[in-house]
Amino acid sequence: MLDFILNFPQPIKPSFPFYTSDLLVLGLAFKAYKSRGLTHLGIASSVATGLIHTHHPTLLPFSLLAGFYLTSSKFTKLKADIKASLTQHPNGEGGGEGPRNATQVFANSIVATSLIFLHTHFYYFVDSSYPWSNLLLIGIICQYAAVCADTWSSELGILSKSNPILITTLKPCPKGTNGGVSPLGLGVALGAGAFIGTISSLFLYSPTQQFLQCGALIAFTSVMGLFGSVLDSVLGATLQQSVASVDKNIIVESEGGGKLTDIDATKNPDYKVVSGYNILSNNQVNLLTSAITTAVGMGLWYLFFLP
Repeated sequence: MLDFILNFPQPIKPSFPFYTSDLLVLGLAFKAYKSRGLTHLGIASSVATGLIHTHHPTLLPFSLLAGFYLTSSKFTKLKADIKASLTQHPNGEGGGEGPRNATQVFANSIVATSLIFLHTHFYYFVDSSYPWSNLLLIGIICQYAAVCADTWSSELGILSKSNPILITTLKPCPKGTNGGVSPLGLGVALGAGAFIGTISSLFLYSPTQQFLQCGALIAFTSVMGLFGSVLDSVLGATLQQSVASVDKNIIVESEGGGKLTDIDATKNPDYKVVSGYNILSNNQVNLLTSAITTAVGMGLWYLFFLP
């Protein structure tokens, strides 16, 4: 019944030498250095990750990585001063996202990077048309749908005019709360999934001749992006602790996506626990979300699109 989307052709191979795409990786790294979007170790890890993506036999993985990085960087800087005033760091200074570190880079890419290794093996040494090869490719796409949706919804959802609601209680919570959701954030997550699906469809289909296939893939990745964002909110609301300053009633967040180790809100009267247990860091939640979303996406593809 759904065979029309099953046997998509292999992604388009680049018509220029691979070292050209390697130069694109170095270009993105230089952009990150100039804009101070990444720490030095973050830049080194992004270069290593990017080179693995470009040495896939096609440009699809690198295009997903570049699309995710460029848009997320843009949205991170959007109204950064306003977002910084909505949270604070444990030292009492304003919050906001600083340069991302190596741990954050790997948390948002390691699942896809692992699948790229496997898909490259199938492409060159097994059979590029083997159905499992397509399944690995879908996993790569789903991972980027998840991390892109999470980042977009976090960076744009916090700008919602109304306070979010905690996904586990459906009660209002301060902006920046792990597990807080808003119509804007959920809508943005859906759009992020569609964005990743659009990039993917340009490599997998001919948009003019295979319109239905393109639309079906975009719809699929949109759902996976929304699923990833909701899953991230559930994990964040339960396994990641959100702490607020009693005086300001704003969320206290650790820099670099780490755990709040400097504050014991259960014993300090200046702080209160808004939600969750201090089990996972934000980076660990992101990694777990991308891994689960990838597995679910591959599972759904196996059930509905593989014979």
